[in-house]
Amino acid sequence: MTEPLEDLWKGRPPFFPLHTMVHVATAELGSRQSGGGRNTAHDALRQAMSGAIALEAEYLSRQGPGSKKAHLVIAAVVTAAPLFTCHLDDDGCVVTESVEQLAVWEPRRDGRPTMVFVVSETALPKFASELAYCRDVAADAASANF
Repeated sequence: MTEPLEDLWKGRPPFFPLHTMVHVATAELGSRQSGGGRNTAHDALRQAMSGAIALEAEYLSRQGPGSKKAHLVIAAVVTAAPLFTCHLDDDGCVVTESVEQLAVWEPRRDGRPTMVFVVSETALPKFASELAYCRDVAADAASANF
């Protein structure tokens, strides 16, 4: 996120979600195992990030030299699968929590971190509404500066 958008959206969902992860994994149980040992959740995350990076590059290539237009490309995975967070408590026991949305920090090839949202289908309307609100705040701020 770039200035001044960070100041406009600080503390606002979905850019500052309660559940921010550094890794995502697929859990497949019993006879439903179909990933062949692959971490399909991580694969989906990388594909969403790659798509967002490609869209950003395409957009920037169409801008004139020295263009300072603000832009934001959002990488997101929408899933029908249940989402859970997992961490160890003070006693070393695994604690899981069901969530509807989370964000994962994923490094690009150049090492820069990129936030990828993972959203359940049921939470998608709320996620879209939060994005629309952030867009409107940015548009209002931009028009006030002109």
